[in-house]
Amino acid sequence: MKSKKTYPSIELANREKYYAALEKVENAQTSISKLIELILERNPLPEFFKPNYEFVVDEDSDLIKLQFEFPDYKEISIPIGTYNNGNTKYASQAAQKETG
Repeated sequence: MKSKKTYPSIELANREKYYAALEKVENAQTSISKLIELILERNPLPEFFKPNYEFVVDEDSDLIKLQFEFPDYKEISIPIGTYNNGNTKYASQAAQKETG
């Protein structure tokens, strides 16, 4: 029988994650590239966008813009779920046309 993690061990692991994230945020406040790195770590882009995107810093409005082109979905199988047997379920051609 596997032993469950105790509350103190879970709390310690979460505290370590918190302090690591806090350090990244504090460093990001002085570096736009660090802020972008933190954003991508917390909100990863789908693989098909990589590396075809760029960040544009708009200093007038204090915004960081992420610019990319969406791929042509006609040639991409879009996973939308899983069948009971574990196989991946893909969007139909009609559903893919609605997204494109």
